Amino acid sequence: MSNGFTTRFYDRFPQELEDRNITETQFKHTIQGINSCFLDAEKLSLLTFVEGCLGCLSIFTLFLFYDSHYKKTMDRLDLFLLEQNASVYRKRGLEVINPLSNGLLELEIRIIEPQREEIV
Repeated sequence: MSNGFTTRFYDRFPQELEDRNITETQFKHTIQGINSCFLDAEKLSLLTFVEGCLGCLSIFTLFLFYDSHYKKTMDRLDLFLLEQNASVYRKRGLEVINPLSNGLLELEIRIIEPQREEIV
């Protein structure tokens, strides 16, 4: 079944994460949270319609003083990823990168090395 043009990431569990002690449930929770944010951000409603109309009428200067529904939802996505990284991924040497940073082309999970303390 097609979801149209809605931004959506597959929740197929990559085998590489098993070596890092990430469970399939944890990974699917992360993906579902990301997909939920994008679904909410791209949802059409009276609010988003009025925002668009007022943006056009104000030559988009409205958005200098007011965060749109999309912007607020993307901020919520940032907070969700910060929480997921802190509670699940960083403990295991990984970091989930916000898909907006690469144009929504892919979901990137980086391997991070623990910082070593230098004794001087």
